Amino acid sequence: MRTKNKQNSDSIFKLCHRLFFYSLTAVLLIGSSSCKIGKYLPEGEYLLKDATVKVIAADSVKTEAVRTASEAVLDTRVSPRWRVWWHYRDGFLLRWLGQRIGREPIFYDTKQAELTEEVLVNRAVNLGHFYTQTNFSTDTLANQSAIRVNYELNVGARYRLDTLIYYFPDSLLARQIDSLTDKSLLKVDRPYSLNDLLAERERIAEALRKRGLYYFNANQLDFLADTISQKNGVRLLLKLKDDVAPQSVTAQRIANVSVTIGRSSNQDEQATTTTFEGLAITCQDCPLRTEILAQAIDFRRGQLYHPEQHERTTERLASFNTFRYISINYAANPTADSLLDVNILLTPALRRSASGEVGAAYNSGRYFGPELSVQYQNRNLLRGAELFTLQGDVVYNFFLGPAAESRIPRSGIFGLEAQLQIPRFFLPKVNRILPGLREASTFFSLGTRVENIQLRLDKFRQEIEQNQFATLAELLTQDDAAQEAVNLWQFSLDYGYRWKRQSAFTHRLIVARIRFQNPRVPTEELLSLSRSLGFTQGLSGLGRLDRMFLIGPNYEWIYDSRLASRKRIRRSAHQFLINAQIGLGFNTVLPVGENQRELAREQSNYLRPLLDSRYYWQFARAFTLA
Repeated sequence: MRTKNKQNSDSIFKLCHRLFFYSLTAVLLIGSSSCKIGKYLPEGEYLLKDATVKVIAADSVKTEAVRTASEAVLDTRVSPRWRVWWHYRDGFLLRWLGQRIGREPIFYDTKQAELTEEVLVNRAVNLGHFYTQTNFSTDTLANQSAIRVNYELNVGARYRLDTLIYYFPDSLLARQIDSLTDKSLLKVDRPYSLNDLLAERERIAEALRKRGLYYFNANQLDFLADTISQKNGVRLLLKLKDDVAPQSVTAQRIANVSVTIGRSSNQDEQATTTTFEGLAITCQDCPLRTEILAQAIDFRRGQLYHPEQHERTTERLASFNTFRYISINYAANPTADSLLDVNILLTPALRRSASGEVGAAYNSGRYFGPELSVQYQNRNLLRGAELFTLQGDVVYNFFLGPAAESRIPRSGIFGLEAQLQIPRFFLPKVNRILPGLREASTFFSLGTRVENIQLRLDKFRQEIEQNQFATLAELLTQDDAAQEAVNLWQFSLDYGYRWKRQSAFTHRLIVARIRFQNPRVPTEELLSLSRSLGFTQGLSGLGRLDRMFLIGPNYEWIYDSRLASRKRIRRSAHQFLINAQIGLGFNTVLPVGENQRELAREQSNYLRPLLDSRYYWQFARAFTLA
C-alpha cells in the first residue's frame, strides 16, 4: 500500500511540474513579445496599443448593451503588442500560431480616432440612445512608442417605440401586410433596436414571398423614424421605397417548368424532349424514369410561386443520390409580368462506386489482427433512384503470445449486408397520409454474419471436470492441445420508412426488425462451456451464444436545428440536435434446430426509450464547442 501511495504522489508531482513548466513558458513568451517589436515599427509612428470606453449616463439608464457594443468595436481597431509580436513570427514552429493570434500593427491617427467616434455613436443610436455625445483623449507611452485612446460616451435614456404606422398606397399590398401585423416583432413601448427593425423587414419580405411575390426583398421596405414629437419616444413609419418596380409587388405564377439533364453543347442534336404532367424534360439517355423524376418536382403550371416549392424540389432530388449538381433558376416569362419560368438543370453522378478500408487492431490483451471492409454502391439500380449497397466486413484476431497461454487463441467475424433504399413510399394513398413531404423513402436490409470463436480445451479443464462434459474430456484425453470452434450464425432483416416534412425534423420507422441467431457446434457441451468466458447469461442459464429469435419495431425522431431552412439575418451561434427513439422488443431465446439441449425457453418483452441531446456553440468562426 505504501508503494502504491508513493507512485501516486510521484505522478501528481510530475503533473504539477509539467503544468508549472508550461505556465512559465507561456509567461516568458508573452513577456518577450511585449519588448521585442520595436525593430519592426517605422520611425515616428506610435502603435495604437489599447483603447478604452467609458459610458456616462444617469443611474436609471442601463448601459450594459451599449458598453458591450462599443467594446466590440474597439477590439478590432487596436493592436496589442503581444499580438503584433506574433504577427511577425516566421519560424517554422511559430508561423501557424502567429497567423491565428497575431495582428498587423495599427498606428495611431487622429482622423481614424474621429471615425471611430462616429462608429461608437452609430452603435449607441442603433440601440435607441439617440443624441449621444462623445469625445476622446490619448495617453502617450513614450518608452513603448505606443498610444492608448480613451473614449467617453455620454448617453441618455433609451428611446422606446411609441407608434408604428404602415403606409402602402397599393391596396392589395396594404391588405397583405396588414394581415401580417399580428405577428410583428415590433411592439409599442419596447426599446428601440435597429436589429429588430431589420428582422421585421425580413419577416415581412419572407411572408410576402410565400404569397407569390418572388421579386420582393427586404431592402425594398424602408423605416422612417421621428424622435421629436414624443419625449424619449419613436414614431415609426414603414413604407415601400419609391424606386420599387411594379413587378416586385405582383404575385408570380408558374408558367413553364423545364428540366434538363446532363445537357452540353455537343449533345443538343441528340437530346430529346418529353412532356409529362406539364414538365418539359430534356435529356440524352435519361438516368431516371419520367414518372419518378416528376414525383420529385414540386412545381406545377398555374401555381403561385412559393419558396417551399424550391426547397422541397431540391431536397427530394438530393435524396435520390443520383445527381451531383442541382440548379433551379427562374426567368421572367416574356408574355406577362406575373409569370415565371422555372429551369431545372441536373448533372448525373456516377452510377456505381466501390470503396474499401484496410486496417489493423491491437488491444491490451495482446490480440492483434487485420480488418477489412469493402462496399459497393449502385445509386440507380432500376432507373428509379434506388440506392443499393452491398457491404462486406472481415475482422480476424489472434493471440500474439504463446498459444498455451490463451483460452481463445484466435477468433474472426465475417459479415455481409445488402441494403436497398427506394426514395418513395410503398403505401396506399400516401399523399393523403403524409402530405407535403420533403423526403420519403422505403428501405430494406438483409444481412448475415458468422462469428468464429476458437476455444483451447485444456484451459477449461476445471470446468469440464466439474460439469462432467464427457465428450470434451475424451478429446482432452486424446490430445492435450485439442481445440474446438463455436460458429455463431446470425441473420438480420429490417424493413421500414424514413420521411421529412420539415428540413430540421426527420422521422424513421422500422416496421419489422428481425434477428435470428443459431450456433453450430460439434457438441452441445461447447455452448455450456462458453459460459466460462463471462458472456451475459439469462435467468435460466442461457447465454449470448445460444440460439435466439428477436423481433420488434422501432421509431426514431431527430431534430437538428442546423438543417433548419428558415433564413435568418445572422446565423445563430447556438444549435441543437435531439435524437429520440422508442423501441418495442419481443425476444425469444430457445434451443432450436440441431444439437438441442434440455433447457427452458426464455421470453422477454420490453419498451426501450433512448434520448441523445447535443448542444453546439460556435464561439468563433472556425471553432465549435459540442
